[in-house]
Amino acid sequence: MIKYKSSKKIAPQDLFGLYRSVGWAEGVDNPKKHGALLAKVYNNSDLVFSAWDGKVLAGMVRAITDKYAHGCMFGFAVDPRYRNQGIGGKLLDMCVAKYPKIQWSAAAEGDQTAVFVEHGFAKSGNQYLVKGACPV
Repeated sequence: MIKYKSSKKIAPQDLFGLYRSVGWAEGVDNPKKHGALLAKVYNNSDLVFSAWDGKVLAGMVRAITDKYAHGCMFGFAVDPRYRNQGIGGKLLDMCVAKYPKIQWSAAAEGDQTAVFVEHGFAKSGNQYLVKGACPV
């Protein structure tokens, strides 16, 4: 049975394991250091929601928000072994439910777009612009 949590305190090895399962940790030469950096990222986010199958981190999403007008979701990931079970949608819904009256945007990768659209997100004409390299 999947349990959902809103704690920011997630063990670095669990974060790294999820990132590895979705292909975001390819080429990482120091998993322990990478996991510690990920833990800092999640600990400093405004919202973190995770899905657990016992001690296995099955999925998560994090968000940064001003709580009044805008919020943006990042790091949306569901372990491939747990996909198509509604976990990703539940995580998105939990995030939006925290601040339902603001405008939410999301950084979606690859085939993730479909679950966002299924949960009320619309593709925008706005460009997603990036400057600098992500250290994790």
